[in-house]
Amino acid sequence: MAAKMQPDVGKEEYKKRKATVEWPFGNIKHNMKFQEFLTGGIENVRNEFNPVCTAHNMKVMWAKLCRTGSSLSEIVGLVPGQAAKVAAI
Repeated sequence: MAAKMQPDVGKEEYKKRKATVEWPFGNIKHNMKFQEFLTGGIENVRNEFNPVCTAHNMKVMWAKLCRTGSSLSEIVGLVPGQAAKVAAI
C-alpha cells in the first residue's frame, strides 16, 4: 500500500507542480497559439513539437537576457559549445 501525504504537505507539493511543470505548456498553448498537432504518428509529432519547444526555450532565454542585461558571451558555460558558436558569428 502506498504511503499517503499529509494534507498540508500535499497542498504545498501540488502548488510547486503548477509552477515548475505546467507553465511551459500553458505558454505554448495560449501565448504561442499551438493548440493541436497537424500530423499523426509519434515521429511526426516529435518533429512538429521540437521546433515549438525550441521557440519556447529561446523566448525564455531572451527574456532572461533582457532582464539581467547579460550578453550572450556570459552564457557560454550554460550551453557548452552552442552559445560559443553563436557568439562567434
